[in-house]
Amino acid sequence: MADGGPTCYGFTADTLYLHGSVASQSLNAAAAPVCVTVTLTDGLVLARSVFEHTINYRSAMIYGQPRQVTDPAERLAGLRCITEHVATCQWGPRPPAQPQGTRGGPPAGAPDGPQWMLVAQAREEHMTPDAVIQPFTWAAFRRQVT
Repeated sequence: MADGGPTCYGFTADTLYLHGSVASQSLNAAAAPVCVTVTLTDGLVLARSVFEHTINYRSAMIYGQPRQVTDPAERLAGLRCITEHVATCQWGPRPPAQPQGTRGGPPAGAPDGPQWMLVAQAREEHMTPDAVIQPFTWAAFRRQVT
């Protein structure tokens, strides 16, 4: 049975890094070959009729045998790769102050420096498909133009 879900990723010349929870069933099935599908939307083409709309996109399907990244240096390099792919220039000249190690994700925190302004934040709860309430906090920052 196929299993999967959305995740963040980053890549180097020879490695595709996937970000996820250590509890993720789809990311922990390291014994099974995987297929990762990525779609990049270039633009929406809207017509007068909704039946004529289309989308311009590029996509790739990557097949391979996954491995868990256990080396702390490679883990930090992979996390930086993912961060820079998702939000360029957010890593800064130094890594996060307290990486969470084997827990899986970067620590929560604001972008570093006075050039950032908090524009919105909230704590919300969502229900998962398994009827579990999952709390999370989000924040939006804007780079101040000087």
